[in-house]
Amino acid sequence: MGGLRLRHRCPTWAATTSAGRIIRFPQTIGPDKRSDPHERGACPMRVLHVSDLHLGRDLSGISRREEHLALMLELVSLADAHSVDLTVIAGDIFDAVNPPAWAEDAFYDLLDGLAAGGRRAVVVIAGNHDNGIRLAAAEPLARRTGIWLCGDHEAVPGAFCEDGKVQIEPLGKGAALIHSADRQRQVAVGALPFVSEARLVPLQRTEIVSELEVRDAYADALAEAFAARKALLPVGVPHLLMGHCWVTGGVDDGSERTYRVGNLTDLRAASLPEADYIALGHLHRPQIVLGAPGPGPVIYSGSPLAWSRSDAGQEKRAVVVELTAPGQTQLHSVPLLSGRPMRLWTVLSPKELAERVQKEAADRPFVELTLDYGRALTRDELAGVHRMGVSFIKLVSVFERGRFDDEEALGQDDDLPDEDVIGNFFAERELSALVVRQLTSDVLTLLRGEFPPRPAGAFDEDEA
Repeated sequence: MGGLRLRHRCPTWAATTSAGRIIRFPQTIGPDKRSDPHERGACPMRVLHVSDLHLGRDLSGISRREEHLALMLELVSLADAHSVDLTVIAGDIFDAVNPPAWAEDAFYDLLDGLAAGGRRAVVVIAGNHDNGIRLAAAEPLARRTGIWLCGDHEAVPGAFCEDGKVQIEPLGKGAALIHSADRQRQVAVGALPFVSEARLVPLQRTEIVSELEVRDAYADALAEAFAARKALLPVGVPHLLMGHCWVTGGVDDGSERTYRVGNLTDLRAASLPEADYIALGHLHRPQIVLGAPGPGPVIYSGSPLAWSRSDAGQEKRAVVVELTAPGQTQLHSVPLLSGRPMRLWTVLSPKELAERVQKEAADRPFVELTLDYGRALTRDELAGVHRMGVSFIKLVSVFERGRFDDEEALGQDDDLPDEDVIGNFFAERELSALVVRQLTSDVLTLLRGEFPPRPAGAFDEDEA
């Protein structure tokens, strides 16, 4: 991987790429144990990379405030323990453009702790969940302690330079040279916050373009924005780029996604500029993106807290990066312990459920629960589930069903009435009995031509 060096002297965290390639990272590095400067020729600039905090978000009506506040303290502790010089937060600091007051308070406390009075630099970019203007409103004050809040892709960072503190030297739009407090280490940063298609690719109202053309133009504009920042960075120092976008790898494994998450268009990894490290936000699973020019890696640090079933069994982590010189990058994965785990339970009896609760309740998990009792739950049983003291964020009750392949299903269904065929189809999707009945009724209604009346004022496309 070019100049990327991976250390294997401690237990590793493995990440599997879309091409099936496994890359392993050391799980932790000891406090104040930088790589030997004599061995590497210089003392490295150490960077902490996190993203997607989503401050203010709850989960199925359950507040995550306690976890978020604990996370803020944990991140500051990590910066202290690992002697970082710079923290980069790659977007989605908040979950909404108008976050609750406590979330903004927590964010400012985090910035204060990470900056340590100007002894450490902090760079924050806005994500698609953030209000970029609001996020950067405090930038004139924040820069006085070495904090760069980048909410607009056209903004130039403010300068900061005081004895005994970090130095931020503006280079142009979205670019700055950051010096460590002792002036012994430097890193050039190109920061690109989330920017919408409408802002990055303005179109005349009279223009008629397809959605595909708009997406391609947006992806090209994103690549150009990254390239413009790269062009401002001086040679001879490590280059770090930041972004909040969807980047696809350069290897097609046959399962290329045709959908977009968060209305973000795919940017091909091959379109990214060369850099020693590219810190990304937006995707919540920690992962490596292949196909970039290098020499350094392209990394999504992932969300520090679990938010969906895809987070089940996943250990949340931050990334600590050591940048010594161009082409010399080392990565270290650091566990994050503040969040509650996500679990997926499937149980076959009330006894098994009680045993599962007794075994795992102390972990305070969020649980998606599937009850496969082979029968419907009684009202008392359902009430008892909710009294178990576990945060069930989703509960599905399914009936026991026969398992057969498609050919067998076709043969068996030939003699069944339409209602049973349709009901079996939806039941196999593990939907609740109530939903199966409703969907079956709706489909039968459509098959019989009994369409609901059209709302007043509605019209067909050919009537427009």
